[in-house]
Amino acid sequence: MASLPRMHLSEFQQHIRDRYFASDNARGAAGTFLWFSEEVGELAHALANAARGKPDPANLREEFADVLAWLTTLANISGVDLEPGRAREVHGHRRRPEGREVSDSVQLPGGWFMKPHAAPCPVAGWCVLELQRPAATLDALTLDESRMMGAHIRSISAAIRQVTGCERVYMLLFAEAHRQVHVHLVPRHERDDTTKAWALADLYRAVAAGTHAPATPQESERAFAAIATKALMQSV
Repeated sequence: MASLPRMHLSEFQQHIRDRYFASDNARGAAGTFLWFSEEVGELAHALANAARGKPDPANLREEFADVLAWLTTLANISGVDLEPGRAREVHGHRRRPEGREVSDSVQLPGGWFMKPHAAPCPVAGWCVLELQRPAATLDALTLDESRMMGAHIRSISAAIRQVTGCERVYMLLFAEAHRQVHVHLVPRHERDDTTKAWALADLYRAVAAGTHAPATPQESERAFAAIATKALMQSV
């Protein structure tokens, strides 16, 4: 998409509304927030590269523009005017192609991403941390990837506790059905015996068999959006 002429933020917001509001509003705030979270993750990755001495100014501008565009989209859905005083100006932006499904993953620095547990989700707040490049076993990770994995486990676990109110977070790694390094991070609520130790496996099977109710899609989506946002803030 060609760059837009220089404009006030209110004009930019109106442009986003005119072009995307129908599809954005149909997606809803929760789904759009996942898109926004993914863009923040990509910006965090670009910032981390710059901090490591590998700056890419063009990519950095692009990621800032994406974050601004999706933030503006959220404001439009929520009926918020971003520029009451019309004092600031912005340049053109880039949006992802129309027709793409709502994102269910969030980019993290260091070649990792996080996503919610696929539906049906046994417990709201159940997250998965996964390596982007192909690797089936932990010993296949580079030292940098191993360090980033530990850092992300820490930040996501803290975010899960803050959002769900759970006392602890379980960590599971099998890579059996999906032969790729990925870690399940699961809220453990002391008041809920179904999330205790191996009872969690029984809960998982019961939900998969349809004999136990899963977390609702709305609960899972809200929890993941909040967890991803908090984890991203700690990963920059």
